[in-house]
Amino acid sequence: MDMRQQETAEIYRKAGVRSMADAAKRLDISIATLYRWADKGKIQSVVMLGNKVIPNSEIIRLTNEQ
Repeated sequence: MDMRQQETAEIYRKAGVRSMADAAKRLDISIATLYRWADKGKIQSVVMLGNKVIPNSEIIRLTNEQ
């Protein structure tokens, strides 16, 4: 991980969000499925630093539903 990626990861951690890739891994789904869910409103997403991210609370909610 380069310095910029480390800084971004730290910002996400402090904000309580996950990148789409990390969220997809944690939910055991593809990134495409996660984007589809976000677009349909099945999961809340926000844009941070120009990237769509998923709040940790949404990952926990979906994990509890499965």
